[in-house]
Amino acid sequence: AYLSGPVVLNSSGTTLDVRGALLMLPRGRYPEVPPLPLVSNARPLRDLRLTGGGTIGNADLARALEWWGCKLSGCWRPHLAVLSAVAGVRIDGGLTFLNAPNHNVELDNCS
Repeated sequence: AYLSGPVVLNSSGTTLDVRGALLMLPRGRYPEVPPLPLVSNARPLRDLRLTGGGTIGNADLARALEWWGCKLSGCWRPHLAVLSAVAGVRIDGGLTFLNAPNHNVELDNCS
């Protein structure tokens, strides 16, 4: 398992292969400036694949609940994955998104 801040994919043809767990840093350690999801892309890309039999998110529900207090107070909560302007996105079924602070996956202008 890897405890991580934001992962930004910058190259077309990239495969993010999660075999174990890609877990979010706790709320007090997760960088909020700039506000980035756990997995995202910074520019338009082609042929991006998220795969593996692993987990992206928060393995511990208590960590996710730390973020959900922000829904009431209005502070920022990250998505687990946001992909924007990707031609040829593929998310394989064996990947698990778990205990998102906000949405699990958001696709914007992707095909």
